Amino acid sequence: MVPTLTTSRLTMRGWREDDAAAYAEITADPEVMRFMGGAIDAGESWRQLALFAGHWVLRGYGASPSGSACARCARTRCAASGS
Repeated sequence: MVPTLTTSRLTMRGWREDDAAAYAEITADPEVMRFMGGAIDAGESWRQLALFAGHWVLRGYGASPSGSACARCARTRCAASGS
């Protein structure tokens, strides 16, 4: 079960199938994805969404829809710097 965290400015919740279209739109934008490996197509976007959702099921933790871009950016930057 993915927890839902709510503050006055943000709600972090688990992935849902209806997040796919918005996530695909975001990840298809070269400007948004320029520091995260470049834009991806709808199929790869769906694969990532399924991976994020499955990570919660298998490991009990992972990225939320609101946190995934931040998490991916942090991983990319660490990998680029060798950290």
